[in-house]
Formats: sequence, structure tokens, C-alpha cells
Amino acid sequence: MEDSYPIVPAANQEIIESSGVNDLLSKVRPQWKAKNLIKRVNRILPADPSSACKRIFNAAIHDLKEKIDNADDEVQRLWS
Repeated sequence: MEDSYPIVPAANQEIIESSGVNDLLSKVRPQWKAKNLIKRVNRILPADPSSACKRIFNAAIHDLKEKIDNADDEVQRLWS
């Protein structure tokens, strides 16, 4: 049986505005802003919110790895 109701995708812009993501992006650390991450995310957010979120997530994981490496280096320096 054929579906008589068309699928109408929700406009991403409405979701973006109601979620407050722009306010959150304005509070991102200066290091990330310096790498133009936020500009790239803002550019792709209306077209592909999923990809924008993945970019932020991947940057957070990379940042966490750097912090762990720095902490490891500091611990090794203190114990040597």
C-alpha cells in the first residue's frame, strides 16, 4: 500500500535556533576559535547538523588526548 502522506523534513534552521547551539558555540574555548573550527561548524550547521556535531566531537576527543599526553609527560617529569 502506498503512503499517501508525503514526508516533509523539518527545517534545520528552526532546530538550530530552538536548541541554542549558537549560544553554546560562542562560549567555546579560544584555542578552538583560533583554529577556525567554530567558523567551519557554523558554515555547515544549517546544511548538515550531524556533520557539524561530529566535527565538534572529534575536536573534543583530540583535545582530550592532548591533555592526557601532557599530563603523562608531567607525571614522568616529576617521577624522574
